[in-house]
Amino acid sequence: MQRYYIRDVCRILKIKKHIIRYWEQEIPFLVPRKDLSRNRVYTLHDLNLFYRLKYLMYSKKLSLHDASAKLWSEITTDDQNARVIIQEVRSKLLILYSRSHKLREHLKEIL
Repeated sequence: MQRYYIRDVCRILKIKKHIIRYWEQEIPFLVPRKDLSRNRVYTLHDLNLFYRLKYLMYSKKLSLHDASAKLWSEITTDDQNARVIIQEVRSKLLILYSRSHKLREHLKEIL
């Protein structure tokens, strides 16, 4: 299982840490796990939720309350097939982004 720390989530989504923390306070189903050092640890599922939330707020211009309600309705919907397909595509895109970022960092080290 791949783990992401808050710095990873911020880098991938291009948002600041305080925004992640604020979303966690305001949205009850965004509760991160913590490791032994009390650092937030996120799963790919958590990353997908943050990605969708950011899209709803920044692109669709929904308020945090409206975006979280829409996200909750998407999570609890009966249309499992559409949700699974969307999550698979989003997961693959996030993995590709992560790999390309690592490749860029590696190339910078070589140069």
